Amino acid sequence: MTETEWNEAMPIVTRQMRDFIREYRTPLVEHKIEEEGDYGELLGSGAFVDLLGQIYILTNEHNARKREKGAILGFSLLEDDRIVQVIGNHLSDPHPKDLAVLPVSLAAWSVSENKSKAIVDHQLNPTFAGFRRVISIYRFFNG
Repeated sequence: MTETEWNEAMPIVTRQMRDFIREYRTPLVEHKIEEEGDYGELLGSGAFVDLLGQIYILTNEHNARKREKGAILGFSLLEDDRIVQVIGNHLSDPHPKDLAVLPVSLAAWSVSENKSKAIVDHQLNPTFAGFRRVISIYRFFNG
């Protein structure tokens, strides 16, 4: 592939990748309360994943860590402007992996207008298997 071919292909591939992950991706926001009213401040993003039949948001640990300081985190479903609060304990692995999974309630996920999708087990990289085992132990001990 020549440099010219590469430069022509990259915008197309980038657009295709963005379109493919759109259904799996969610913004992650921190709920803020000010005199002017409530709003959500964008922290980053995450991907919905289905691990052992439970939906989680896979994101960075440094985002989830904000919950330990009392922050209320939220997310939204595809084509839905509502912000849904993250409820329940999260599991994380700090730097250098910087990974966290935040639980998504069944009530939030099962709304009829949900157009989001979750990445399922067979779509995950095999190296992620160790994290799945940790989650299964976590779910056993946390009900």
